[in-house]
Amino acid sequence: MGGWEQYFRGGREIHCIYEYVVVVRFSGRKKESLMRQRPELANDCKDIAVYLAQVWKDGRRDDLELLEYEQLYQIWTKEESVDRPGRSSENVNELLDLYRSYIIEENAETAVELMQLYTDREEYRKAAFWQKQKERLEKKGCDANGSVMLTDGGEEDDVIIFDRSSAEKLLNVFVGREDIYSSEEIGSGGKRQNEIQTYPLTTQKLYEHLCGKITLGTCIQRPNGTVRHIVVDVDVSKKILLQNDRASIEYKAYLKKVLRKAYEILNLYREFGMTGYIEYSGGRGYHVWLVMTEWIPVRYANMFCDVIESRIGKPEEGTGLEFFPNKTRLKAGKFGQTIKVPWEFHIKTGERSYFLDEDGRKAGNVNLFLDSVAKNSLSALKKVLAVNLKEHDEPVGKRTEIDLSVFQDISENVREVLKGCRLMGYLCNRAVKTGYLTHFERLSVLYVFGHLGEDGKQFVHMVMSHTLNYQYNTTEHFIRRIPDKPISCVKLREQYKQITAECGCNCDFKRSKNCYPSPVLHAILLSSDLQKDVTIPTSRTMTSANEKKIVDELNVHKKAQDLAGKILEMKKQKRSIDASILKIEKELEKLFDHIGADCVEIELGMLVRRKKEKGYEWLIEI
Repeated sequence: MGGWEQYFRGGREIHCIYEYVVVVRFSGRKKESLMRQRPELANDCKDIAVYLAQVWKDGRRDDLELLEYEQLYQIWTKEESVDRPGRSSENVNELLDLYRSYIIEENAETAVELMQLYTDREEYRKAAFWQKQKERLEKKGCDANGSVMLTDGGEEDDVIIFDRSSAEKLLNVFVGREDIYSSEEIGSGGKRQNEIQTYPLTTQKLYEHLCGKITLGTCIQRPNGTVRHIVVDVDVSKKILLQNDRASIEYKAYLKKVLRKAYEILNLYREFGMTGYIEYSGGRGYHVWLVMTEWIPVRYANMFCDVIESRIGKPEEGTGLEFFPNKTRLKAGKFGQTIKVPWEFHIKTGERSYFLDEDGRKAGNVNLFLDSVAKNSLSALKKVLAVNLKEHDEPVGKRTEIDLSVFQDISENVREVLKGCRLMGYLCNRAVKTGYLTHFERLSVLYVFGHLGEDGKQFVHMVMSHTLNYQYNTTEHFIRRIPDKPISCVKLREQYKQITAECGCNCDFKRSKNCYPSPVLHAILLSSDLQKDVTIPTSRTMTSANEKKIVDELNVHKKAQDLAGKILEMKKQKRSIDASILKIEKELEKLFDHIGADCVEIELGMLVRRKKEKGYEWLIEI
């Protein structure tokens, strides 16, 4: 930008909005000539519109601030910007207030007010635009209970129902890589663009996605070369879409072709003894999903896609196939393919994606569908590969088995981590069986078990003692220099790509923006109480009180299970007590019947028997 300041200082011509906004940024208060140039340039970038709108607001140029908003929503024309008789200038401030609100959060009420103001100004084309925006937004209404339904045409089959619990279920079934996700927006030139967000996807974000406020995508592949979804994308080609309107008979005929191809793939899954699901993408075609029970090596997924491609043949003219995952090797620092999270609103067409049930109708109840999703095992997939790739050079391997019986007299925390983290189990097992670990493998063991208190540090000595060059003082030296926080699952998968892919890295920790996944969480999840001798994998600046809240959040399911167990136990005890009380009341009934009375004086007061609709009630009156 500093270079641009020098470049434009000589009065050079500005060719585009990107150059313009930089010049505005460096021009200070000398903007008169720039203000005259602004209507000559077009802008469809939201960030630039927001910045320039604030510049004109500060400079009290209401006309240019309004231009920024109208250009962004593509309703501004130079001819209509000229003042003419009959158009009120008094409602400009109202228009600007509404735009400032709408650009932060879209809602139907604001769209209605914009429509009415433009009608008052006799700008009917712009009013019609906001009428359409209002209709689009009304399709995304939420009720007071948080349940949401979308009605496309008023028919029962056109209703999508979900609530806040749907976001958690969606996270567990159709979201891939857990530490990042993508958000989709319309960029410069009206093109769709994905921006990677380098932090975990939360249920709140997914709920906003379901409501249509944002459009999210998920990264298919982990850095260690594993996936837990296999998806075939069957589309109408872009060429056909350019030649035909979406509402045309020709385009709809192609859409039926790709649907038939999707069902052909689905039936092939069934032939293999596997269960898949068809999702209408809201765009040019359909996604055929295969959900796995665990993260599997991507090479198995690629081999399976080869089987599918060989069985269904080449796509018909005017249609195309894309496989997730593809065979492009994931390079360091790259994120690979992303696919939109289901039930999104397509950012271009405005249509919502949805799954088809077994009868080919829209699956309207999101929770019901997610609860019924069947997952496919790696062993089932390997059987398909073994049958269909008999002449394939690469054998279908077996998962590495880990023997934990070699570790005796270890603490419960250590045992839980060994059982839960297959990588740690593999490394420690390998130290015992081979007597060798690389330097980085030793550090990995230390950076996990060294954070489990004194028991964990003693276990590090136990593991290292099996290696040929073990020295107590050297190991103790590294223990004393251990980092403040334990190593993360993401870092381990990056360092041990092949091992984690083969062993199966499938820990499913509850996601939290304040806590990163690490093998030590297996120990923390042992108890609802904060483990004082276990280091919590959070930011170094996190306070102890906040760490306790995170542990409570991570253990919410275990707490609920413990409380439910206590309720069941109490109910058992209550049934036993109720039975004893009933037995005593029967004896009292016999006694009162024998003496022919309904009250007897006792030391506690007057014992009274009163008739109820069924049986008697017993009272002591003092």
